Amino acid sequence: GLGRVILYKSANLVDWTYLGPIAKAKTRKTEGYMWECPDLFSLDNQDILLLSPQGIEPQAKKYLNLNQTGYFIGELDLTTNQFKRAAFTELDHGHDFYATQTMLAPDGRRLLFAWMAMWEKHMPEQQDGWAGALIFPRELKLKGNHLYMNPVKELTQLRTSTLSSQQFELSQATQLVKTQAQVELQLTLDLNNFKGHHFNLNLTDDHDVAQLILNYDIATHEFTLKRKDRSDPRYATIKPTNIIELHILVDTSSIEIFINSGETVFTERFYLPTKPSIWLNSDSPLMLKSEIYQLSNEAIDYGIN
Repeated sequence: GLGRVILYKSANLVDWTYLGPIAKAKTRKTEGYMWECPDLFSLDNQDILLLSPQGIEPQAKKYLNLNQTGYFIGELDLTTNQFKRAAFTELDHGHDFYATQTMLAPDGRRLLFAWMAMWEKHMPEQQDGWAGALIFPRELKLKGNHLYMNPVKELTQLRTSTLSSQQFELSQATQLVKTQAQVELQLTLDLNNFKGHHFNLNLTDDHDVAQLILNYDIATHEFTLKRKDRSDPRYATIKPTNIIELHILVDTSSIEIFINSGETVFTERFYLPTKPSIWLNSDSPLMLKSEIYQLSNEAIDYGIN
């Protein structure tokens, strides 16, 4: 079979009339045999169909998870009940992102939630009765037919202290965070006078062994994320630029990395017996501006009614 989204209508939300599929996969290999968690909404006068297809086959460095999550941009024609759409685009490039749902905040923001896991993965937390976790809530924005994701502004309420605020030339491997379980980093890397080829961000254990490495290749504008517990890297390419902004949220067993205002995002789980540290390194000096905050380890009330 082919993945599809079915439309019904109702005047009372009790009795429903079947209208048929508004969209379906073109082929099983390229768009999947089942579309899970469909979510249709409008953003900046564009209709967006967000969904989690199952069965898409990997294509080079794309669609590498067991199941994907992404979106179609198009237009729903209610006279024909058809969704005219462009190509499928992955929403997150990490190992642990699936089953998104959105809601509209009172102030008009489109907010997104997702499951920070993937079917058939090993989840150590299952022995405690859990299966994965939820991401930090994100706001969606549409820019040039591309969905950008960023942490909701309310997350600043989680900040309990400023660990560091500085601007300096990075000329050697530098420890930005030492053994912190809940931390937020806002990093700006200026590559205008950079003579090297790459830089990398490492999340390390208490023996300074890298458990997660995010590498950026200057020539290809490509990020590559590798984990010590996995043999399958993840990849994302950004628009050419000499300014790289990294907004990073670290929790007890997760890291969410937002690149250049959410143009690209990696969502990852990790399981360490101790609190991680974070290092930044490059093969040539570069200018770095950093703001690093300690985050509360308690849940937050977002105050959204």
